[in-house]
Amino acid sequence: NGTKDSISKLVSDLNNAQIEDDV
Repeated sequence: NGTKDSISKLVSDLNNAQIEDDV
C-alpha cells in the first residue's frame, strides 16, 4: 500500500512538473 501511494505521488509530481515545463 505504501509503495503504491508513493508511486502515485511520484507520478502526480511528474505530471505537474511536465505541465509546468510545457507552459
